[in-house]
Amino acid sequence: MNQVKENIFLGEIPTDGHSPMKFVCSDNNIYYCKYRVNYKLEELDCLIYEVVCNNLLKSLGNMSGIN
Repeated sequence: MNQVKENIFLGEIPTDGHSPMKFVCSDNNIYYCKYRVNYKLEELDCLIYEVVCNNLLKSLGNMSGIN
């Protein structure tokens, strides 16, 4: 997994849960960072599934010529 450094903090996104933070990073892309206030195994599982699915969709998109 590639690593980037945060350059600019753009703010928190209001939601009914995690309140992800939005950043511009060293590669000039915008990223959202989710953090947990309390430890719940279900939340960690969902975050892992989100990362795996995102990478899977990118791979499938590249295989079909979709960007």
